[in-house]
Amino acid sequence: VSITTDLNHTIQYNSTDAAGNVEATKTTYAALDATAPSTSDDSPAGWQTTPFTVNLTCVDATSGCAATTYRVDGGAWTNGNTVSITTDLNHTIQYNSTDAAGNVETTKTTYAAMDTTAPQITNPTPTPSGYTTNRTPEIKADLADATSGIKNATLTLDGSLKSTVGAGSSSIS
Repeated sequence: VSITTDLNHTIQYNSTDAAGNVEATKTTYAALDATAPSTSDDSPAGWQTTPFTVNLTCVDATSGCAATTYRVDGGAWTNGNTVSITTDLNHTIQYNSTDAAGNVETTKTTYAAMDTTAPQITNPTPTPSGYTTNRTPEIKADLADATSGIKNATLTLDGSLKSTVGAGSSSIS
């Protein structure tokens, strides 16, 4: 008998001799699990502004999940199914699971991005509270955000919008 499908198979057997005597039916089991488990994650899309957790969920229909391992940003592999994101960065999370039969899933990758720090405007000219005699001074400033980058910035003069810049800008004038 050849077993080709993943399942805990029930095998029953007996024999009959030439005189017609039949032995009692015996039962044994043969479990086959040749399929690796599958793990999914619930990492949120986009940048998060507060610490959060990424949950890893393993599914294995035959022998069951035995262990899930993960690592963050190329660090050491850790056993577990929850990853706490507490530092600013676009983190790389690699993970996989092993089932009770020893099948190991191919490693998957997801990203978990957190940025809790506001962007900074620096080097404004003219300087705050500074006076100038130039009736048409250039008003400008440098923009910086070390983690997620600048999405946009606006410049107003006496409450009136004078300039708007979009993603990736490093200055406004």
